[in-house]
Amino acid sequence: MADDNEVAVLVGNGLSIAHNPKLILKELTAEVVERLQNDEESDSADLMEALARNTLPEGVTSDDDFERLVGALDLESTSLEHVRQFADLRNGEDSDLSNAITLVRGLLEDTRDIGVSHVLEAVTEYTEGRGSNFAHVRNLVRAIVDEFSGSSQMRV
Repeated sequence: MADDNEVAVLVGNGLSIAHNPKLILKELTAEVVERLQNDEESDSADLMEALARNTLPEGVTSDDDFERLVGALDLESTSLEHVRQFADLRNGEDSDLSNAITLVRGLLEDTRDIGVSHVLEAVTEYTEGRGSNFAHVRNLVRAIVDEFSGSSQMRV
């Protein structure tokens, strides 16, 4: 059980957004789509958006949410795994159909990984946590810790 004189300050995306508004979900999604459109190895942004439109409920879009955009690929991959299992039941595990479905799942997963890599790349660039550009965040956390009357350690 924690001592009544201990404190933990957990910070997350809200503080990150205060540090850099480019981390707002809508802004980050636009950046990811732009990176996908400019990726010479993967011309998949339009196809990812089309897939998301087909998998999301009516009226829901991926325009402002990269998780919906990239997540649609996971949903399709999971659905194809179920289809592959049906193929195995009907044709046996060594069937050409089962192997083809496995290949398509691999393509979807590779494409998802490309999307995720663009997300992580943008987040990394926008969340530089060193130097003077991060000082105001560190100062805020320090002020919270300093107001606590018990013993404390600060790790950032």
